[in-house]
Amino acid sequence: MSGREVFQVLKQLKEDSKIILSSGYSADIYADISRLLQSGASAFIQKPVSPKTLIMTLRRVLVE
Repeated sequence: MSGREVFQVLKQLKEDSKIILSSGYSADIYADISRLLQSGASAFIQKPVSPKTLIMTLRRVLVE
């Protein structure tokens, strides 16, 4: 199952799920990431991700 498929299943199970996307691809280059963000993903972090960036993203998403 691809990341896109997992995202769609999670959104079907619970529409208000907070989903953080993570990929080695840049959101600017990989159009599928941009589409998923427009479809309700909460955030995107690009790999490799620093612990500080991960914590900041988690805090931001959990407060939303």
